[in-house]
This record gives sequence, structure tokens and C-alpha cells, in this order.
Amino acid sequence: MDKNSSMYKTVLLGVVSACAGLLLSAVNAVTAPVIADNALKQVQSTLENFFPNGEFTDVTDKYKTDETELIDGVYEAKDEGYVFTLHNTGYSSDGFKFAIAFDNDGNIVGYEGLSNSETAGKGDKLFKDDYANQVIGLTSTDAVPIISGATVTSKAVSAAVTEAESVYNEIQGIDFDADAAASAAENASAKSDASCTDNGDGTFGCKVTGFSGELTATIEIKDGKVVSVKDLKGDDDGDGVGDDWFTDTSSLEGVSSADEIDAMTGATVTSNAVKSMIQAALDSANATANACSDNGDGTFACKAEGFAGELTATIEVKDGKVASVKDLKGDDNGDGVGDDWFEDASSLEGVSSADEVDDLSGATFTSEAVKTMINAALASSK
Repeated sequence: MDKNSSMYKTVLLGVVSACAGLLLSAVNAVTAPVIADNALKQVQSTLENFFPNGEFTDVTDKYKTDETELIDGVYEAKDEGYVFTLHNTGYSSDGFKFAIAFDNDGNIVGYEGLSNSETAGKGDKLFKDDYANQVIGLTSTDAVPIISGATVTSKAVSAAVTEAESVYNEIQGIDFDADAAASAAENASAKSDASCTDNGDGTFGCKVTGFSGELTATIEIKDGKVVSVKDLKGDDDGDGVGDDWFTDTSSLEGVSSADEIDAMTGATVTSNAVKSMIQAALDSANATANACSDNGDGTFACKAEGFAGELTATIEVKDGKVASVKDLKGDDNGDGVGDDWFEDASSLEGVSSADEVDDLSGATFTSEAVKTMINAALASSK
């Protein structure tokens, strides 16, 4: 064949291309496992946080598609479950990364922030222990919470979780409408993070996230109504929008529900924060009032709402102090976070106020429930 002919050149090009393809395939066969192994090593410590001593396989290529653009990696823990590494962009344009783990029964057993540039005290709450504790224990068909004051970041996290749930549920054959879940997450209302601590004298120390940061106040409740709101403070004061809340809180006196409070024009976030604290104080007062019944022998049968359900206990009060806490029970026991309360309640003996009770790290809801019962028993004994 003439080397200068077009036929010769075409055949030669085909041979060269075929050889290059074979060489590239050979190189890829050698390097692909190395690349995958290195990628797995980079997240190994995170994976082991969820499944200690697990045997992991990187199955990203098997399950990641063009429709799952928020998923960075998928890792199977042999006989235990799956871990997803995810990313998205929230309030900060730099975005964030986090990981979520599901066991083989469809439960969320791990949630951990990997990196983020979200606003401190707002968006970064989505990557703290308190939020993780709200996510862990949900199922693969549940929506994750939307946090007040961090709605943009919350919905971005939720969108990424929905993608992970979609893939996980398909793997496990669990019915899941990803489109419906995504729509529900996008339109979800923010969950208020308002919380109140019973001071034991009819007043409650309350806090909530406002527009510019945390708001605090001391709220007095009597007979199911707000008596006064004092020391309302926070970074929202001085922004020129919601300042009137900090100047005069008399409009809050006498209300028995946050629904009775009118929002200030142009200060929706601050108004909702104030309303959330009012409702939290009213709810706390109601919970305290109904938390314990007198057994007639110096002990009180108490109950309060914990993280996973109702907690119950028998609390003995003597001379204005807790003498003992017995039979503390509830679904929070066994979640691996607040278990110490159920194993040993001796630290509660001798306290004359829930203010003397230290929270367990990472077990805010369980701790608050225990403190509610303590204050209720003390109040009931007077």
C-alpha cells in the first residue's frame, strides 16, 4: 500500500488510535483503584465516626449520577449501612460540606459538618452538635429541621440530604418520593430555636435567634398569661427596624398565646423571635404546672417531654430540696447521648433549683426535660 495514499493514512490513524485506547485503558485499570483508595483514605476517619471498625467500600461511581450533583461520595459500610458526603451553597457563596450516615434499617445514625463558611451563630448552627442531635434518630424518609434565623442554610442542607435519601432509599428498596420531599423542604417553615429555663419563681430566662444574633429576656408568667417581659436584649436592638421591641414591651403583657401578638412592620424576623420566646415561656410554665402530681408521701410523679418522647420519674422533695430521683425512664435512654441521666441521677440530690443542675453535653433536650421535672417537683412541694 502506498504510504502516501489516503487509505494508508486512514488505516494508520485507526491503528494508532486503537493502540492509544488500549494503552489508556491499561493505565486507567492500574490508576483507578489507586485513586479510589486514596479518596477513601481521605474520608476514613469520618466514616469511622459513624461505623467504628467498619469495612468500607467507595461506591460513588455506582450510585452518583448527573441528577445527584450535591453528592460528593457514597461509601458502603459492609453489613452496617451507607455514608454520604455532600455539599451545597448556603448563605455564604463559599459553600459547605457535611456527611450523613444511614444504617441498614433506614435510620440516620450520623451527621457531621466537614467544612463551612456560614455566619457564626446562625448558619453554622447547622453543623454543630445540637443540630446533629436533632437529625440523628430520624429516618431516611424524614425531612431534616429548618432552623429559624438560618433558613437559607437549612434549606440548602435539606436539599443535599434529600438527594442522599433518594439514593439510599433506592438502594434499600424503600418507597420515597424525592420530588415531594424536595418540594416540602423548600416550602418548610423555620423551626424556632426559642428555649426557656424555669427560674423557679414564676419567671423564665429565655433566648432565641433573631435577625442579627441571639435575643434574651426574662419573662414572668402567672395563671397562663404573660405578666412582664424584662431585660429584652440582643443585636437586633439598634438596627433601626425592630428597635421598638426593646424600648417598650408593655404590649406583651396579658397575652396567653403568641398568636395574640402583632408583628412590627418591617421587622418580621425580630417580631417572630419575640413571639417565639413568649410562646416558649408560656409552654414552659404550662409544662411545669402540669409536670408533677403529688403522691401524698413527699414524692411526686413527674413527666416532661424529652428528645425522643416523654420522660417520667418519681422525685422526693424534703425541706425544699431534692432528696432523690427514682425510676427515671423514657425513650431518650439508649440514644447514646443522654444515657448518663438514666444510669445515675445522684447529681440531682440536694438541689433546690434546676439552675443548680448542669446540662449533659450534647443532650440539651433530655437535660431540659430533667430540669423541668426538678423545678416542677420543687414547686409542687411548696
